[in-house]
Amino acid sequence: MKFKLVENIVCLGLIPLLLSCSPSQLKSVLAQPFKSEVQHNLKQVVITLQRGQCLGQCPVYKLTIYGTGIVYEGQKYVSTIGKKEYLISQEQVKQLVSEFDKARFFSLQNDYTGGPTDAPSTITSINIDGRTKTVNRYSVSPNAPKELSELENKIDSIVGSPN
Repeated sequence: MKFKLVENIVCLGLIPLLLSCSPSQLKSVLAQPFKSEVQHNLKQVVITLQRGQCLGQCPVYKLTIYGTGIVYEGQKYVSTIGKKEYLISQEQVKQLVSEFDKARFFSLQNDYTGGPTDAPSTITSINIDGRTKTVNRYSVSPNAPKELSELENKIDSIVGSPN
């Protein structure tokens, strides 16, 4: 109870500080990534990774990762077609959250488009601690940061996507 009171006083003390920020400063403060060392309710985390179709034989599938399990939906050009469910460890969920933090996911743009046509898109999202962010990346977009494609690949790697 005492800790909660102190926390509320600290939060109230920050309100005037935030109100004194310019819009660009406030946007910068609000875009700060969540910190991995903070205790998250990992059982309520929801992460999605959806790989889209191209004109060739690109893998098409969707991963929905919950704090306790994974739903994999393979559609085309993957080794596993259909819907499958898998368990995930809390350590893997922590590792995923850490990767989102490293990529500064909440500070990324919502869309990265442009470049030659016929390539696949990837949609990545996270819902954690009441915050949600979705990013759509056209795979050959010249504007997309490399950290985003690295994050997408890390998600596949950590959960062992059967693609």
